[in-house]
Amino acid sequence: MYTDKKVSYISDTGKEDSFDECLAENLERQIYEFPAYAAFFSKFAPIDKNEIQNVIENGDLYLIPPLPAEYFKKSNDLFRELSKLEKEGRWNVSSSTSGDPSYVYRTPLDEEVMKQSYIDAFSLFPKTDETIVFSPPESFIKKASQRFSLGDGKDAILQAAIIHEASKEIYNNMYYAARPDYLAMIIKKMLGTLKGPILKRMSKDEFRMILDDALVDKKILGFGASVILLYPMVLEYTEPGDYDFHDNLYITTGAGGWSGRKGTLRGEPIDKKKYIRDMEERLGIPVEHIMDVYAFTENFAAYRGLWDEEYGDFVFEVPDNVKAYAINDKGRPAKAGEYGVFAVYSPYGHEGFAGAAIKQNDKVMVVETNEDGSLRRFTHIERIGKDGRGCAFEMSTGVR
Repeated sequence: MYTDKKVSYISDTGKEDSFDECLAENLERQIYEFPAYAAFFSKFAPIDKNEIQNVIENGDLYLIPPLPAEYFKKSNDLFRELSKLEKEGRWNVSSSTSGDPSYVYRTPLDEEVMKQSYIDAFSLFPKTDETIVFSPPESFIKKASQRFSLGDGKDAILQAAIIHEASKEIYNNMYYAARPDYLAMIIKKMLGTLKGPILKRMSKDEFRMILDDALVDKKILGFGASVILLYPMVLEYTEPGDYDFHDNLYITTGAGGWSGRKGTLRGEPIDKKKYIRDMEERLGIPVEHIMDVYAFTENFAAYRGLWDEEYGDFVFEVPDNVKAYAINDKGRPAKAGEYGVFAVYSPYGHEGFAGAAIKQNDKVMVVETNEDGSLRRFTHIERIGKDGRGCAFEMSTGVR
């Protein structure tokens, strides 16, 4: 098992059995403990609940129906029925362009497992000496989390704040590129036009000073968080050939934004190929130093992806503490080159909710599978339906 990690990926049974054994126990207990999941399983599973262990042993895990992530949306009261509120924990909240966030109830151990997964993903790159974080400060996000309280006596935290905590294991000396503009907020409040917090961008002078100093002192510099904030600033504040960081700058983005939509922020869709070329030409770094991370609130795992010229996109790896599938329209695992809806199974990180099997509202293209048809690598993530990808920017009215 994963005992070499700071947080051992132990299932919430408290056992360190094999992945398959733990998952079978989790799913069986989930049916027993959550009537809402039991009803869902009975309606959609092509198997009997007593066949779960055999199905997993036979490599047919995909036959077990995963809960749609939409079941955890605030507008869907089922999210409470899928939570163990008697346990110590708090609501992890996504925010979305649709204004309908997901609420996932996690225990302290669940959050530690999730943080470790992000640390594992971020650790592909070395620790930084200095970092520009293209998001609001962690303290701002935590304060903004108060707006998402359900008034049920349980704390609520925007999941972005937990990811920020995980990033501290890799990113040192953080400079935030989006900061609260308190003066503007005071003025708008006096005028009665304040609709929410206002963020102000880091200035060009400060941005270039950080880069110049890091280059001269040969520091390892990191760029992190939101591509929808990072990319326009790099385009506006630099020119091709300005910098040659080579091995001393690493970029990690996540939580979407490629469509030009992120929370209340609106912009032009980002051409990924152009983005990669611009980072190479303006910052002087190899493409291998540019990473994107795929993740969602309803599951703990973080999937890191590097650029692949063949696919013209980031190719993501499935970590070994989950099993994921791209399920085609016939209900079977998609093969290499085919598309399917993303579904993930794991016995880890869900003491507080029914999270052993989750289907996300995304379709992906299969790059490589394992022998049992589960995903090893995937690319071309596309949102199905409305763009509701979670992010930390729903609490802001814009970045100026």
